[in-house]
Amino acid sequence: MLAKIYSAAVYVVDAYEVEIEVNAGAGDPKMVIVGLPDAAVKESKDRVRTAIANSAYKWSRKRTAINLAPADIKKEGPSFDLPIALGMIAVAEGLNTSAKRRFSGADPHRDDRAEPECARLRSNPESLANHRRFGRQDRHRAGTRERSDSISHVRSNALDLKARIISLVALFALAGCGRTEPTISGPLKQRGYVWQREWTPAVVDALGETNRRMDGVVILGAELNLAGKKPAVVKATIDWDALKRQAGHCAIAIRVAPFAGPFRSDGESAQAIVDLAKQLLAEVREHDVKIDEFQFDFDCAEKNLGSYRAWLRMLKPTIQPKHFVITVLPAWLTSSNFLPLIREVDGYVLQVHSVPISAGTATTLSDSRLAHEWVRKAAKFGKPFSVALPTYRCAAGYGPDGKLLSVAMDSVQPFWPPGTRILEFGANADEIAALVNDWQRARPREMRELLWYRVPIATDARNWRWPTLSAVMAGRLPEHKLNILQEGENPIDLSIFNAGEADEQLSANVTATWSGTELTAADALSGWNVRSQINRAVFSVVASHGLRLPPGATRKIGWLRFDRTTNLETELSKSK
Repeated sequence: MLAKIYSAAVYVVDAYEVEIEVNAGAGDPKMVIVGLPDAAVKESKDRVRTAIANSAYKWSRKRTAINLAPADIKKEGPSFDLPIALGMIAVAEGLNTSAKRRFSGADPHRDDRAEPECARLRSNPESLANHRRFGRQDRHRAGTRERSDSISHVRSNALDLKARIISLVALFALAGCGRTEPTISGPLKQRGYVWQREWTPAVVDALGETNRRMDGVVILGAELNLAGKKPAVVKATIDWDALKRQAGHCAIAIRVAPFAGPFRSDGESAQAIVDLAKQLLAEVREHDVKIDEFQFDFDCAEKNLGSYRAWLRMLKPTIQPKHFVITVLPAWLTSSNFLPLIREVDGYVLQVHSVPISAGTATTLSDSRLAHEWVRKAAKFGKPFSVALPTYRCAAGYGPDGKLLSVAMDSVQPFWPPGTRILEFGANADEIAALVNDWQRARPREMRELLWYRVPIATDARNWRWPTLSAVMAGRLPEHKLNILQEGENPIDLSIFNAGEADEQLSANVTATWSGTELTAADALSGWNVRSQINRAVFSVVASHGLRLPPGATRKIGWLRFDRTTNLETELSKSK
């Protein structure tokens, strides 16, 4: 016996029809659900059987196969309980379901004046309590008394079946209230990006430190610009010997600059990508470096995702059997082309940080609330993914129209025309540490690791240092601690030392006090001024944007000379 019930579900923001086929036949008396169900859908077997039994109906004791079509889209949550139950009842009762198309969806003949019982119960706690105490007995008596008449009536009019199972609707609605998606907890795998084009000694040193502190590294292999008349390639000057010697788990990446198309698989641009990938992989083999993964980083416009897929299909044979991964933007998650796109690869990196494309639209590189939301959306596609988080600061230049012109990183210093508005953005270590802590306590199963952009380099002034990144990786707020140092007896040199784990913005005043002596001279160093009073001197920052002090760094602020040796008392206070 086969029954078909039609329902609907939501895929990102689009609704689509789901056909529930319930078949009862010979075999072991058990239920099997197929059609890409998630854990919540698979659990519906127990919920449905219990609800049917409590409503005085019966279900087939034969082998029951339930198919949810289309089979290539993941089915999630308890919303399929009711149509599955209808199909099971129809099979058990021998009902004809040909008239029940879209039965569990909106009904054009429905009398909307009759409020669904589930809504009434949820809005009235007293009714809900009575329903729980007496509803089962009432339903059993009613079901036993009216069984023979109702079955024949259902066969002649499918709409009456809907009225008979209002109790089922209530049970399923109440059972589904408050359900959450399954999560996992525990430490996350964490890797870092080495995105420098020039491999200086500082980059090599950072590679060794990354190998000791992280689970792997992703290195930039080359950048490709397709916007000109001919493809332009800039290769990173990789120290292959150092990479082989110091790197553990290693991946290599190609970065493609913004490109509007065309995306033809037989075009010059596509061939340039394949050729570059082949060259990089050949160099990897030549230097006997083991890589686990190949990343392709391209910020494609959302409208071109369908065409971008052609690139991935063309590139895949060159990459395999290496793990093939792409970088994706949060805006892609709502596109109907996103799922077909990620089916072409083995995994993807969700980049939850970016420089605002328009001035005034954001103040930080990463918003924790949005990052949580994007991760939840990504998990619904059922494919493993990583999350890329920022560790850097940057200066962004915006034109008179408020649009982004370019971004200044440590290795890239663009030329900005007169009238450019320059804004600085940074990664908030405290907020990102809290975000990591949240994910360590509970995260979607599909979220596999964190990737940090970028690893600390000693010469990179706009990036976190290792004390900051280590604390954040552990999901712990970095310690904030500034000390005032004194050197010499007379004069006395004053400095500020960052004894904490996070970068500090030096916007505080340093106040020095003394007694029993007179100040004969004082001076402040660049970026500071000093005001002297009786038995007191105050050093203040005069730089327009303050001064930044990384962990472990010291900054001299000035000196004081007295008519005799004295003891200084110093204090940090917020500037007004």
